[in-house]
Amino acid sequence: MLSLSCRDIGIMDCEYVARGETEEELWGEGVEHIIKVHGTEDADITPQFKESYKRYIKYS
Repeated sequence: MLSLSCRDIGIMDCEYVARGETEEELWGEGVEHIIKVHGTEDADITPQFKESYKRYIKYS
């Protein structure tokens, strides 16, 4: 199981944690959250954006 939390990437006032069996599942759930809750534009979710946060993904 993979997970990535808003707090891990520096958004300290948000307790959301995206989870998935694969990176694809994780990003599918996480991207929906950051667009709806944090106001990130869909166009900002580039491969480079994902790569910059990849180091924060936890594997369990």
